[in-house]
Amino acid sequence: MKNNNHLKIVALGVAILCTTIGKTQALISLDSAKQITLQNNFQIKIAQSRVAVSERNNTILNAGFTPTVTSGVSYQNQKTDQNNPASFINGTYTNDNLTGNVNLNWPIFNGLQAWTNKEILARQQEQAQGNLELLITNNLTGLSIAYYSAALQQAVIQSQEKNLELSRNKLERQKIKEEIGTEGKFELIQFQSAYLNDSIALLQSKKNYLEALKTFNQLLAVPEQTVWNFPEISIKEGISFSLEMLKDRLINNSQLKVAYTNIKLQQGNETLARKSYLPQINFTAGYSEGSGNFKFMGNTNSSSSANYFIGFSLNYTIFGGFQKHRNLQNAIDVVYQSQLDFQDQKNTIIHELKALIGQHIQQKSIVELRAEQCKLTAINLSLASQKFDRGLLNSFDFRNIQLDNINQNTAYLNAVFELKSLEAQIEALSR
Repeated sequence: MKNNNHLKIVALGVAILCTTIGKTQALISLDSAKQITLQNNFQIKIAQSRVAVSERNNTILNAGFTPTVTSGVSYQNQKTDQNNPASFINGTYTNDNLTGNVNLNWPIFNGLQAWTNKEILARQQEQAQGNLELLITNNLTGLSIAYYSAALQQAVIQSQEKNLELSRNKLERQKIKEEIGTEGKFELIQFQSAYLNDSIALLQSKKNYLEALKTFNQLLAVPEQTVWNFPEISIKEGISFSLEMLKDRLINNSQLKVAYTNIKLQQGNETLARKSYLPQINFTAGYSEGSGNFKFMGNTNSSSSANYFIGFSLNYTIFGGFQKHRNLQNAIDVVYQSQLDFQDQKNTIIHELKALIGQHIQQKSIVELRAEQCKLTAINLSLASQKFDRGLLNSFDFRNIQLDNINQNTAYLNAVFELKSLEAQIEALSR
C-alpha cells in the first residue's frame, strides 16, 4: 500500500509538470528565434540608436566646413536726472537705443582640419555600426546555444517518457504475475523501484527543461512563462571547418572590424594633433545697425547708424607649455596601442578557432559513435524485453540493459548539443 501511494504521488507530480510544460507549445525554429531577438533585444535597440546618432553627426556641417553666423539684438533705455553746474546739460533727459548685428566667422585655413574631422566622423559611424554587428553576433551565438540547450532538454524528456512508459508496462505486467502467483513480491518491488527512479529522472529533466527555457526566453526578451516546441536537432552531413578557410574569412569578423576601425579613428586623432601646429586664418565679416532717440526739455532728437566690416585674422601659438607636443605624443602612443590590440585580438581569435576546429573534428566522431551505440542499445533493449517476457531474463539484467539504453540516448543528445555549440562558436568567430 505504501509503495502504491508513492507511485500515485510520483504520477501526480509528472502530470502537473506535463500540464505546466504543455500550456502553449508554439513550434519555433532557430531562424525564427533569431528574428525575434533582433526585434526585441534592448541592447541591440540601444546600439541601433547609437548608429543613427553617429550617422546624423557624419555631415560636412558638423565637420567644420561651413562658416559660423551669429546675430544679436540689444535695446537700452536710459533716464538721467542731472544737476551739475559744470555740465552743459542739466535737467532730466532720456536716451533710447536699439541695435542689431550679424557676424560671420569662417576658418579658411586651419591645416585642413575639417577634412580630418569628416574622416573621424565617418570612422565613428563605422565603429558604431561595427559595435552593433558585434553585439548582434554575440547575442545570436548565445541564443543559438540556449536554443540547442532547450531543444536538448526537450529531446531528453521525450526519451525518458518512452523509458518511463516501458517501466510502467513492465510494472503492470509484473503486478499480474504477482497476483496469479507465477512470480513473487521481490520481482515486483524491483519494478516499482525502477518506475520510481525513472519518474524522478523525468521530473528532473523537466525541471532542467524549464530552466533552459527560462534562459532562452530571456534572450528572446519574451515572457519567461512562454513555452515553445522545438523541432528535432538536425546534424548537417559533411559540415566541416578548416583553419585556412576561416583565416580568409577573418576580414569579416565583427570583433576585428571594430578593432581595425579603432586604429583608423586614432590615426585621425593623430592627424588632428599634427595639424594643430599649423597657423589658423579666419575670415570675419559683420554688419550692425542701430537707432536711438534723445529726449530733453520736450525736444526729441533721433539718430541712426549702420556699420559693416570685413577682415582676416591669423593666429599662431608660439608657446603653450608644450601642450601640443604632449598631445601629439599621446596620440601616437594610442595609435600604437590600438595596432597592438588589433594584432592581439587577431592572434587570440586564430588560436581559439584552431582549438574549436580540433574539438569539432573530435566531437563529430563522438556523435557518430554515440549514434551507433544508441542503435545497438535500442536493439538490445528490444531483444531483452522479449526475453524477459518469456522468462529467459531476470529483472536485474533487464534493468541494466534498460538503464544502458536511456544513458546512451542521453549521452548521444549531449554529444549533439556539444557539436552544435562548437559550430555556433566557430561561426561567430568567423564572421
